This record gives sequence, C-alpha cells and structure tokens, in this order.
Amino acid sequence: MKDHFSIRVASSDDAEEVTALLQVAYPRLMAASYTPEQLRALEIMTQANLKLLQSGRFYVVQNEQGRVVACGGWTCERPGNGGVEKGLAHIRQFATHPDFTRQGLGRMVFEQCQNAASAIGIAEFECYSSLNAELFYRLLGFVAVKPIDVPMPNKVSFPGLLMRRPVGSRVAES
Repeated sequence: MKDHFSIRVASSDDAEEVTALLQVAYPRLMAASYTPEQLRALEIMTQANLKLLQSGRFYVVQNEQGRVVACGGWTCERPGNGGVEKGLAHIRQFATHPDFTRQGLGRMVFEQCQNAASAIGIAEFECYSSLNAELFYRLLGFVAVKPIDVPMPNKVSFPGLLMRRPVGSRVAES
C-alpha cells in the first residue's frame, strides 16, 4: 500500500496543507481521549510550525494526487523551552489524515526521522505523546517514561505521556 505514497522534506510552502491536515487529524483522532475543553487547546497545536517546516527535518507524505496525508519531524530543541541535550532529539507534529491511518504512513515518516537523526549521531528520541497516540509510539519502540501535562495558553492543561526510544534500534513490523 505504501507504493501509492511518496515522502519528501517539507518546506514553508507546505504550511497551508500541513495546517489543514493537523486541523482535520488531531480533533478526529483525539476525540475519544480528551474532553471538549481539552480539545479547545488544539487551536494552537494545529498550526504548522514554520521553523520546523524550514528545518529540513520535517517530512510530508503525499498520495498519488499530491495531497499531503501525513507529516512529522524532529528537532534537537525541546518543544516549549528550546533547550538542547546532547544526543537527544524530539519527535514533533506527527499526524496522519484519518482516512489514511493504518497504512504505514506514520511509520514511514518515523523511519525518515530516525535515519536522519542517526546520521548526525542522535542517540535517543523523546516525544510528548497525546494519549491517543501512545499505541502508535509504543509500536515504534517508544517506552512511556511518565505522564505529563502540557500547559496551554488558554489555561487548559493538555495531558499526555513523555516517551523515549533509542535511535537506530530497529522498528518492529506491525
């Protein structure tokens, strides 16, 4: 099935399509795990991060029609405070359009991230997983470290999980 999709490095030209994807995917996929009040925090989370899009470390997956149906990337900077820890990278803004889940697209994006991070000596990935994405990350080899609450500007706390995984270890087949 992955033969019908292509992956490439994103650019700032992809901002509108990435935002549209996030605005469709996050509310639909997170609805079962969060309250309506918590989902209001998605206003902020569903905007494409231009710095990330311009980093060369963010990827988009397109279907045969050229539509962006999945995305994700990584940074050396920690989300929120921008801190950098040697050998540690952070998974950022992963999403798959709800009509295209369970087709290996998120795994395709992750493998791209892992290859690029490994090439520059990153030893470990960390991610702030939403509650609904825990299984996805666990299947990629991530382990939950602890529950987290991400404070949002609208004074809503967004619960999730801090998860970690060694870079370079093989991704298990699902």
